[in-house]
Amino acid sequence: MTSWLKVLVNAHGEPAFVAVEMDVGIRHLLNAKRETFRNVAAGLFGTGGDAAVIDALAKTMAWEVDAHRGVLPNKDPVYLDHPDRPRSGAINGIASFNSFRAELADFNEDRSSVIEVTTHLSNKAQTRATTAAIPHYPAIRDEQKARERDFLSNIRRELRMPGWGLLVVGALHASRYDNDTFRMLLDREGHFITVKYLTWQPPANIA
Repeated sequence: MTSWLKVLVNAHGEPAFVAVEMDVGIRHLLNAKRETFRNVAAGLFGTGGDAAVIDALAKTMAWEVDAHRGVLPNKDPVYLDHPDRPRSGAINGIASFNSFRAELADFNEDRSSVIEVTTHLSNKAQTRATTAAIPHYPAIRDEQKARERDFLSNIRRELRMPGWGLLVVGALHASRYDNDTFRMLLDREGHFITVKYLTWQPPANIA
């Protein structure tokens, strides 16, 4: 995300706002949750873990909240999720450790390489999104529609600001899955939208 955002900022200046798919509660929890992961991650491969790899993996937890700070260090985000629909409680250092350890069980490359480890995990996540997320999505679609309406409501003021804004949301929220995704709600209101899929691209018919 950092390299892509640098290009945007160089071309268009800083965004008027950054909005992220999370609730405000994460402000008080994220550092502690990442530190919990770091404290247990020495056993990531059973015999220890490289400090740089552990730190990189810790930062993938709720990465959407602060990834922009690599380019915009002083830009505090707007939180798209309503406080009554918190997602921050689901961010869990122990659960992340267990998930990463399971997904790295078949990893046979350089365990001290941040790029190789994170690429392996990214590939696993992309496969999981295709095989599990899309088939499961209809079952939770009504709930997600309500969240997306909240997203729009929570940035009404920001959308009136001059200039451009950065919205960091999951791929299906940014897709054309149906006419009520966050992307389509914004489109119906006349906002010009450019979509960049960073971690996973939905199938072509809805991307």
